[in-house]
Amino acid sequence: MKIEIRHHGRTIRGDLQSPKRRARKLPAVVIVHGRTVDRDYPPLLPRLRRELRDVGFVTLAIDLAGHGQSGGRFENLSYTRAAGDVEAAVRFLGRQPKVNPFAIGGIGHSLGGTAVFLAKHRGAPIKTLVLLAPVGDTVYHRRHRFSPSVIRDWRRKGIMELWSQRAKRAFILRFSYYIDLKRYNTIRMARDIHQPVFIIHGMQDKNVSSIESRRLYRALNEPKRLLVIPGARHNFNELVHQRTVVSAVKQWLGEYLAKRTSRVVNVYIRHQGRYLIVKRSNDVGYYRGRWAVVSGHAVSGVSVIDQAYHEAAEEAGLRRSQLKLVRIGKTVRREDPGIGKTWLITPVLMESSTARVKLDWEHTACRWIKLKDFPVTRSYPGIAQQFKILKLE
Repeated sequence: MKIEIRHHGRTIRGDLQSPKRRARKLPAVVIVHGRTVDRDYPPLLPRLRRELRDVGFVTLAIDLAGHGQSGGRFENLSYTRAAGDVEAAVRFLGRQPKVNPFAIGGIGHSLGGTAVFLAKHRGAPIKTLVLLAPVGDTVYHRRHRFSPSVIRDWRRKGIMELWSQRAKRAFILRFSYYIDLKRYNTIRMARDIHQPVFIIHGMQDKNVSSIESRRLYRALNEPKRLLVIPGARHNFNELVHQRTVVSAVKQWLGEYLAKRTSRVVNVYIRHQGRYLIVKRSNDVGYYRGRWAVVSGHAVSGVSVIDQAYHEAAEEAGLRRSQLKLVRIGKTVRREDPGIGKTWLITPVLMESSTARVKLDWEHTACRWIKLKDFPVTRSYPGIAQQFKILKLE
């Protein structure tokens, strides 16, 4: 289905595709192309759309402003504008009746990958990122892509001509593109990205060096994955490389976007009769802005108690020596149709010898409260049931 999105006085056009089944709200992805091309190039992108739709994803492929069928002038292209187009597409996708707004991912190729990264950094509700041959290190890219003589000539003329072999014509790019690029240091910005990121790059890429992806990967938080494909070039045009990319992306999105059932450990920390509650930040995947307890996804091969100690240390800065296990409750199943998730929750009660807490990025505030004052209506569903399981008082 052809769609139009009005954004900052220009029209962004694209293709919205949905699976035939409609039993529930579905995970979705925005797919973004690179510079001088459109949503149908490279051929990898249409193939991704088809195969992701066939396994249950809603897909929205857009033409960036100044490209393909979208409005705007190519000469005004910038990373900031491209990121804004991605944000608009994510908002549009989140309003679609078939889409689970809490399960939207972003896939971007080349400049489009960097645009997805920047959109997430600016706060777009993207749950996971897949970056294909991205401009991953903007400082490295700027210094190695544009020589001092090119920059001087570009600044003097105000424009640069870019020849497109595919379009068989030159594209005009203003010097403002370079000025905008200098605003960003993606390696420094990576520390603020707390969502899963999958980077795929071709070892024989002559347009954007795989060095950039390696540097970005090292700077990112977990969970993350880097796949460098031997022999693959910038556009992944060889069929064998396309198959590798599509298979890897489907596996990644199946784990980090489409998975409906998740195991979590909720850690109730008590000190002198009061319980620690934390306010979830806008960077977490679910229940943003709500009051909760320290919690985290269960990790395969890690015991519940070890996971509980890990979460207390990571999210509240409490050492194992400061905590004493009181009891582990039975695991309960909780459905949340609003976000299309099923939670398998194991509650754990611990006593803390200190009230001093150091929060990480997942939370913006904390309090020590009596159980009767727990903001149940402003927390996540089913939390009162866990009070009974742990016999809290």
